[in-house]
Amino acid sequence: KIKTTVKFGSGAKNFYHLLKNINLSEFEYFAFADQDDIWFPSKIKRAVDCIVATESHAYSSNLTAFNDSKQWTLKRDYPKKKFDYLFQAASAGCTYVLSKQAATLVQNKIRDENSDFLVDTSHDWLTYAICRSHGLEWFIDDESHILYRQHANNAYGAANGFTGLYKKIKFIRAGWYRKHILWMQQFLVKSAEEEEIIDKFTTSGFKNRVILALHAPKFRRSTKEAFFLALLFLSGRF
Repeated sequence: KIKTTVKFGSGAKNFYHLLKNINLSEFEYFAFADQDDIWFPSKIKRAVDCIVATESHAYSSNLTAFNDSKQWTLKRDYPKKKFDYLFQAASAGCTYVLSKQAATLVQNKIRDENSDFLVDTSHDWLTYAICRSHGLEWFIDDESHILYRQHANNAYGAANGFTGLYKKIKFIRAGWYRKHILWMQQFLVKSAEEEEIIDKFTTSGFKNRVILALHAPKFRRSTKEAFFLALLFLSGRF
C-alpha cells in the first residue's frame, strides 16, 4: 500500500506515482483500476488467460460504457497496426492488465528523473506506447468484462458517432494530440522508423503531409479513423 498526502492534479499523475513507487516483486500481473467502474468477476481471469494463451505481455479489451440512462459498446479490438501506438492508446486504461515484464519496463521508463509528466497526459496511451515500442506483445480482446462509467468528470469520455468525432476534433484543434505525441518520444526506443515518422510529423511542408497521409493506415487501427487522420494530415490541421 502506498500512502501520500500529495495532490497530483490529475488522474494520470496519480497513476504515474503508483507505477513509480509500487513494489513489483510480489505479484505476476498488474491492472489499472478506476474506482467508479464496475468489473465483472471474470475480468482479471479473462485477461490473464488471454495473456498466457497468446504468449503476450499485456492485455486490453473492448468496453461496455454506461451512464444513468443507457449502455453502449466501445469497439477497440481492430487489428493492431505497426505504429498505431504513436497515435492512439490500446483502449481505456481500466481494461489494461500487464505482466510483470511489461509493468517493470513501464516502471523503469517513467522512473527516469529527467521525465517530465504533464498534467493532462494519458497514462494508458503512454503505457501502450512504451510496451509496443520496446517490442512487447499486446493482446486486445473482443470481449468486454467491465462497465465503463461515463460522467461529466471523465478525462476523455467514451462517446461514439458524431459526438465522439466532435470531441476528438476539439482535442486536435487545442493541440493536445500533437503535444502528447511529441512528449511521448522520450519514453520510446527511438528506432529509425519512429524517428522518421516524428520528424515528418514535426516538419512543415506539403510533401511530408502527403507521406504521412499515405501511411495513415499504419497509424490507426480503425479504417475510418485512419482515413480521418489522413485528411487531417493533408489539411495541415494535425
